[in-house]
Amino acid sequence: MGGLMHHIRYMTVAVLGLAFLGGCTADKPLPPVFNAVFGLSSAQSNPYAVGRIDEKSAGPRDTVVGAAANSPGNCIWEGDGARRFRDTCPEGYTTSR
Repeated sequence: MGGLMHHIRYMTVAVLGLAFLGGCTADKPLPPVFNAVFGLSSAQSNPYAVGRIDEKSAGPRDTVVGAAANSPGNCIWEGDGARRFRDTCPEGYTTSR
């Protein structure tokens, strides 16, 4: 009897979850994560552009965003107009994980 009640609760939660998802997305596509993770063509997709990040010298008004993932010793900086570029990390900069 206990197993049957557990099964009924599980099915009820599953049906309510599917109904919620169906009701929320009836008039618009699913969020982009469904396209990225599950490959659903009916989900939204965010456009992207292939390009290179600029390499220039950081100035006094520029801020460090973080370490460059595939360029050891370099950081990604943000400059005027929210443009990002790569330059050497400031002295003493460390990445803590």
